[in-house]
Amino acid sequence: MKQLILSRKTALVFSASAIAAFFAIALLEVVLHAHFHSVNGYWLFLGRKAYQVPYTKPVADRRQYSLREGVSDGTQSINTKGFRGPLLADDDSPVICVLGDSVPFGAGVRDNETFPVHLQSMLDQRGYRYRVLNAGVPSYNLRQSIDRWDIDVRRDYKCAVIVLNAANDVSLIDYYKDRWNLDITWASERFGIADRGRSSIAFYISALLRPTPPLRANSNPFDVLRADFGEQIARPLALGIPVVLMPVAPCYYAKVPIDDARNTVSCKGYPTFSDAVKNWGAITDRVNAMLRESSSKPHVTFLDTSRLLDEGVGRAGMYIDYIHFSDQGNLAIATAIADHLAATSIITRADRSPPSK
Repeated sequence: MKQLILSRKTALVFSASAIAAFFAIALLEVVLHAHFHSVNGYWLFLGRKAYQVPYTKPVADRRQYSLREGVSDGTQSINTKGFRGPLLADDDSPVICVLGDSVPFGAGVRDNETFPVHLQSMLDQRGYRYRVLNAGVPSYNLRQSIDRWDIDVRRDYKCAVIVLNAANDVSLIDYYKDRWNLDITWASERFGIADRGRSSIAFYISALLRPTPPLRANSNPFDVLRADFGEQIARPLALGIPVVLMPVAPCYYAKVPIDDARNTVSCKGYPTFSDAVKNWGAITDRVNAMLRESSSKPHVTFLDTSRLLDEGVGRAGMYIDYIHFSDQGNLAIATAIADHLAATSIITRADRSPPSK
């Protein structure tokens, strides 16, 4: 009888302790969520609503996010395989895989106004038998873009050539400065993806266990980026896939004063980001120099669209903001890509469709 009473008392004590622990954990969750909100201005479990878009989703790899399949906001459509625009024709035509960020993705323009779509139309008109895949993802950097090829593209498409255009290493290096490292993406700051839906306790424990490692005092971010990019680009090259690199090409003319009239004409909303542009200029030059240098590798070429815009078609009317092309700009870029692919024999007459009878 005494043992039964002791067992019941033990059970009651255990239950009371469990209930107390539950409420303590719940209270700690509430307190930490409130702290996160006070510091960051948004709720951890909701993410940063201002930047959340219906076509992004978290992924369990170092990219942290990708595109959500089968969604549309009326202007930008993601197909059932997770790429912008309609599904590619299911045939044996070779595929030009366009990788990168919101520039090839076509932020701000309609589905039929992106440069991959214009490139497809141009190749069709010239009689080349190719399909063009738009594998761009807004805010991706160079590493994420090549990971996109390795994880998302290769499962469905065999790339005959990769065209790579990504600018976000510039903005990441500028924003994080000495806290920048290769593993940082815009998943949290721009999209709230890395944090959304998380327990606040788990979030803060994770932050303590895996703090963002700063660069070593003697580390140059451009040296780190150059070494990593060499490793990343080697992956498709090892499979015999040629790569066309395109520079970071913002709307402003770099060789004239920042407040020159040509810049204010070319860049819609220029006054709102002119200060940031001053910081990005030197970083952009370093990243573009790295890309140009990488074109010395076999089967890598550099298409200097910045020079095209500076010395050829100009920039007026080519942009909708500081970095994203208008429909007119995307058409100019697509023309340059088509010319480059043909001039370098990356696409050949052997891949042309037979003449119609």
